[in-house]
Formats: sequence, C-alpha cells, structure tokens
Amino acid sequence: MALPDPVLDLLATAHHLGALRTLASACPHLSSAEQEVARYVLEHPHEVANMSAAQLARAAGASEATVFRLC
Repeated sequence: MALPDPVLDLLATAHHLGALRTLASACPHLSSAEQEVARYVLEHPHEVANMSAAQLARAAGASEATVFRLC
C-alpha cells in the first residue's frame, strides 16, 4: 500500500528538519567561515538543495573548501 502524498511530504519535511536542527546545534563548534555557510543553509534551505558547492560558496561568501569541510 502506497502512502498518500501529504504523508510523504510530512516525512520528507521531518527528515530535512532533523538535518537543519543538527546543523544549527553544531554552529557554536564551527569556524567563523563554516558558520557563515551554515547560516546561509539554515536561512535558505530550499534554494540550497539545488545548488552546487561552488554556488553555495559564492552565495554564502565562503570558499568551496569551507563548504566541503562543512559537509
């Protein structure tokens, strides 16, 4: 039996919220450059989902290396 779309949407959202909560809780332990990337991700989660590392780095004002370290 397949789950209805609203249930799937809720499950997907809950999964993403967990990842965002984990990122937010890690912020105090990140370098200042990593915090900038994390802040951008937390403020723009839907846009970031479709960005490359290079695009995220430019948008957050960080280097690609910082994005990769954060991941």
